[in-house]
Amino acid sequence: MAVVTLSRQFGSGGDEIASRVCADLGYRFFNKMMVQEAARQAGLLDQQIMDLSEDNYPVRTFLDRLFGTIATGALVGFGGSDGIFMLEAAERMQLDENSSFELVRQAVTGACNLGNLVVVGRGGQLLLKDQPCCLHVRIEAPLDARIARVKDQLGQTNGSKTTPAANGSRGDLRRQAQELIDRRDRASAEYIRTFFHTAWDDPTLYHMVINTGKLSLDQAVQVIEYMVHQFQPAA
Repeated sequence: MAVVTLSRQFGSGGDEIASRVCADLGYRFFNKMMVQEAARQAGLLDQQIMDLSEDNYPVRTFLDRLFGTIATGALVGFGGSDGIFMLEAAERMQLDENSSFELVRQAVTGACNLGNLVVVGRGGQLLLKDQPCCLHVRIEAPLDARIARVKDQLGQTNGSKTTPAANGSRGDLRRQAQELIDRRDRASAEYIRTFFHTAWDDPTLYHMVINTGKLSLDQAVQVIEYMVHQFQPAA
C-alpha cells in the first residue's frame, strides 16, 4: 500500500517514469479527477474549482487558471476607486487560491489513505512528508539532456521530429525548449515556495534523487519499483 510522490525537473523524463511505475505496479495516477471528487465532497461544483497543478502555477494568470469561480464581471463594483477594486480583487484571488490548494491537500491526503498511488508534483513530497508509507522521489537531468528531450516533444507536437521547414531552425527549437523548461521549473519552484515556504529542489525532502542523465528511464523505473517494495508491510 505504498505511495510514491514524484517531483521532477521539466524534461527530465519524470512524467514517463511515473506512468510506467503506475502501469507496472497497478497504481493509480493522481490527477484532476481526484481534486474534483474532493470538491464534490465539499459541496462545490466542478466549475467552482481550479486544480493548482504545480508546474503551471505562475505560468498562466490567476483568472486563466480559475474554472469559473471568478468572472471578470463579478469583480466590478467592489469599490469606488481603482485602488479599492484592485485590493478587493487581490484579496478574493488569494482566498480562492488558498481554498483551491486546500482541496488539493484534501484530495492528496485522502487518496494517500487508500494507498497504491503515484502523485506527480502538487507538493506531494511535503503534503505527505510525515506518512511512513510514502516514498519521495526527485527526478533531475542535465540541462542539455532536458533540452534534447523537450525539443523532440515539440517536434512531435508539430507533426515532425525537428524538421527546420516545419518548425523553424534547430536553434529556434532549442530556444523554445529552453524557455519552456525555464518557465515550468520556475512555476514548480514558486508553487512550493508559496504554499510550503521551502525550496523545491531541497534534496533533504526526498528519499532519493535520480539523475536520468546517469540512469536510463528503464533503470530509474526499476530503482523506484525496488524501493516501493521496501515500503510494503512485511508479510
